Amino acid sequence: MRKYDYDLIVIGGGAAGVAGALMAASQKKKVAIIERDLIGGQNTIISYTQQVASRISQLLFRAREGASFGLNSDHLKINLPSMYSEIQSKAETYIELKRAELEEAKVEIIRSNARFISPIEVAIENGTITSRKFLIATGTSLNTGEITGLDEVGFLTPGEIYLGLPRIPKVVLVVGAGQSGIETAEFLANMGSSVIL
Repeated sequence: MRKYDYDLIVIGGGAAGVAGALMAASQKKKVAIIERDLIGGQNTIISYTQQVASRISQLLFRAREGASFGLNSDHLKINLPSMYSEIQSKAETYIELKRAELEEAKVEIIRSNARFISPIEVAIENGTITSRKFLIATGTSLNTGEITGLDEVGFLTPGEIYLGLPRIPKVVLVVGAGQSGIETAEFLANMGSSVIL
């Protein structure tokens, strides 16, 4: 009978990959998770930072609304470096919690790209490893669609908006009216941008 390095190798350390790894580990399986970037996943981290940024922008909006109750908010402004430092700190805490959760479950975290070289073997940066089963959980990517001229005018992604703008834009067009688009529009409006959705 063939000996495998792992019962399950998860490729991708986002929300689905972490959940799959933890589920298998809870069944006493030997599990590794291969992630080239951030444990927790880029999209999950952006979503998490979006929630933190939204709370901050809502506080700013409410403080400005206080003028109708006699509060003087004329000199109220946001310190972007401090705000982004707080958001980054919360994101780092989230990543560390996910890493600790995996380690506590005895899931091995491998920082690397992965490439299949056979049905049971993947190449990683410092060799090859084998597994009985694989879970491919490599996430999604931002779809900018077929917007003519987008490359010429430049655009911001949610990650760029929530992880560190040098300044808040005066006017911004948000393309997409799903949950992320609405929350991004609200955040930018609360921060003082004129927003077209």
